[in-house]
Amino acid sequence: MRRWTIALVSIIVGCGSTTGEELVELTTSDGQACLYGEGGADWMASDTTFVADGPTEVLVTFEECASGCASEVTASCEATLEGDQVVVTGSASYVVPGGNPTCVAMCVVVQATCDGPTLPAGSYPLVWGSSGDVAVVPSAGEVPCAP
Repeated sequence: MRRWTIALVSIIVGCGSTTGEELVELTTSDGQACLYGEGGADWMASDTTFVADGPTEVLVTFEECASGCASEVTASCEATLEGDQVVVTGSASYVVPGGNPTCVAMCVVVQATCDGPTLPAGSYPLVWGSSGDVAVVPSAGEVPCAP
């Protein structure tokens, strides 16, 4: 019973009067991109395993703590192999109410996942706006991220 009461209070507190809305747009200069090997993207994982010619997946975290009032959240990314670099591009957006609304005290994580390129054996810098860590294939270790 107590859980429902707390949830209901959060919902009621989250509703406030607003005047206008603001569109927040995020790009490759915001946040961080990380490259994962076998098992795919896991925001909480600190390690991954890369296998030659195996699948990769990219997780882009544009913003870790957007307003609890954020709505219409969209995010996308694309990862390509350009020469010896894994280049990630993407964008995200969300709407926040204008004025001085009362919002739920919580964070909205703005993230996107996308398939990464198949990587033969070698070393590949990860690029998200600027160069970051290097993915070594094959290997097992810390998840490479940029920037």
